[in-house]
Amino acid sequence: NSTTVNSLDTIPSCSAQWTYNGGTGVVPDNDTNGLIMNFPVNDVVGTNMGTNVNLVGVYLYIQNYRIGDIKVELISPGGTSVLLVDRMGYPATLPYGCMGDNINATFVRGTGAEAENVCSMTPPALGGVHSAETGDNLNNINIAGGSPNGTWHLKVTDYVAGDPTFVLGWRLYFDQQPPNAAYTYNSIGLFV
Repeated sequence: NSTTVNSLDTIPSCSAQWTYNGGTGVVPDNDTNGLIMNFPVNDVVGTNMGTNVNLVGVYLYIQNYRIGDIKVELISPGGTSVLLVDRMGYPATLPYGCMGDNINATFVRGTGAEAENVCSMTPPALGGVHSAETGDNLNNINIAGGSPNGTWHLKVTDYVAGDPTFVLGWRLYFDQQPPNAAYTYNSIGLFV
C-alpha cells in the first residue's frame, strides 16, 4: 500500500525484477547535464503504484574511482523523482567527498539508512542496502501513484573531472508480481 514507510524496508518475496540491459552507460565527466538512461517497462502486473503494485527497490552498479563526485536520481514514468545518491560525503570531506570506488547497492523504501555518510575504502565504497537520500524516500513514487509501466529514467551526474563514470547495471523491483518473474530489457529493446 502507499502508506509512508518510516524505517528501512525489505524487498518482499512476491517481487519481481526488471533489469536494464541496454548497454553500459558512459556518464559525461564534469557535466551537470549528466547521462539519462531510458528504461521502457511495459509488463508490470498492476495499474496504479501505491494501490495494486509498488516499486520496492532499485539496484545500482556504477563504476567510478571517486563516488563523492556522483549524483543519481530515479524518475518514474509519471515524472516523480527520487534522489538516491547525492555526492556522498560532500561537502563534509572537502573538496571531493567520498574518495572510495564504485557503487554496488540496493535502495529500498524507507528512511534512516541514507548513503550520505557511507564511504568504504575497500570497493565497493557503497554496497549493501540503503534508503534514498535524506529528505527523500523511494516510497514517494508509490504515493504519487500512476502506472508502473512506461519509461523509467536514471539520471547520473559526475560533477568533477578526472574520473570516468560507467553505469554497468541497474534494475527495478516491483511487488505483487507472479512467482519467479524476472524481466530483462536487452540492447535491441526486447524483454527476454
